[in-house]
Amino acid sequence: AEPRKNKMKNQEQGVSSDSVIRLPISPEHVRVLVDPIDPKTKTRAYACVPVETVLASGLGDWLEANVRHQKMGSAIAREIVKTLDERPENMHPLNRGLTILASGFRYDSQDKTLSVLLRDPKRHGIVDGGHTFRAIEQVVTRRKDAGEESPNAYVNVEVLSGYDDLASDIIAARNQVCAVRDSAIYSLDGVFDELRAHLKRANLERLV
Repeated sequence: AEPRKNKMKNQEQGVSSDSVIRLPISPEHVRVLVDPIDPKTKTRAYACVPVETVLASGLGDWLEANVRHQKMGSAIAREIVKTLDERPENMHPLNRGLTILASGFRYDSQDKTLSVLLRDPKRHGIVDGGHTFRAIEQVVTRRKDAGEESPNAYVNVEVLSGYDDLASDIIAARNQVCAVRDSAIYSLDGVFDELRAHLKRANLERLV
């Protein structure tokens, strides 16, 4: 952990070209875990962050490693924007959030700040969740320009440190999307229960 602290200290003093993203987060909204396989070099942080904080952090400059182009006219993007506008309190349970690959991070419980060290634009930054970030950018900026308050919404943020050797694999894996058919959701909600019962009765009557 000490070398990581020194790197971030050098950045603060202007010695290094590394970038440090600072996210103010309450201790109850962040958890830090060591990797169960490689606890000495790999760590992860999970946090729930206000969307306005995410936008103001400078993470928007670290989207190069996000291989999926953000098409904000897509159905997914429109749904994210709709949630932020109409149901902001549901943003964090409904949205997968942002995945960030980093060179290092440190959570200061006294300052209540998660500092994330980013170095390589092709490996570090937002590797998954580009549409989510752009939706936040769109909604917060539009409301600010209109003199309105930002939505009272939070977004899930996962930070992975020490995984540079797996960066390309992580980026590829996190950007594989398999859409869920509407019928599968309807089935979970019990929409087809009455139809199934009707068909079952019809089959029994036919047998009689």
